[in-house]
Amino acid sequence: MRFTVAFIIFLSFQVGYGQDYIIEYQKSKDLGSAKEIVLPFNYELRVSGNKSSFKATGELPVNEKFGRGKVLGRLVFSDSGQEVVVYDANSKNHMSYSSFLGNPAVIENNPLVEWEITNERQMIGEYLCYKAVGNLKDVVGLKGDNGKGRSYEAWFTPSIPSKVGPPFYYNLPGLVLFGTDQNGVSYLVQKIKQEKPGSVVLEKMPDIRHVSHTDYVEQMVLFIKEHSR
Repeated sequence: MRFTVAFIIFLSFQVGYGQDYIIEYQKSKDLGSAKEIVLPFNYELRVSGNKSSFKATGELPVNEKFGRGKVLGRLVFSDSGQEVVVYDANSKNHMSYSSFLGNPAVIENNPLVEWEITNERQMIGEYLCYKAVGNLKDVVGLKGDNGKGRSYEAWFTPSIPSKVGPPFYYNLPGLVLFGTDQNGVSYLVQKIKQEKPGSVVLEKMPDIRHVSHTDYVEQMVLFIKEHSR
């Protein structure tokens, strides 16, 4: 697997846990033969110590042509109904925003991936990275073919010790430079900028109702059952 990454690194401070960073990721999805019509989208991970926020940046890209010059207009891959994602590595609280059924809410205590670090390694840019694999278990609607839940693969570097990352890529002993799941959704780091400790301001969740992940899933299951009769 080859990666083309343009890193801009500022390491004027001592590297260790609890550092502040602003990190840019590119998110994309592999749809096989249709991959070329699904444009990547950029996100910003803001890290302050062991806490982080993750949010899309800029406007949706536009794909003008596909195949033999057919105009498809705005065919893109982006998060539907999801805005800010927040994670606290100390409390392990993974919070996300949802507008399911037109009823916005902050979902608390989302499930976390259970990781296993392997012996595989490779260079991504100038960083030696290690491979970790994991599953997101017991999540309705996210079951994988192996019955263990949605599977994930992450490549992280201990050279940048951070326990936060893109959504679900948490609690590894280093920053995740590339991650992908069984559905072909991937994140690839584009730029890393280290800031002065305590200087990065995190994005805040909207001031709306909070619900637990369990309650949220129960609401979705109930809705699906009622509309599948």
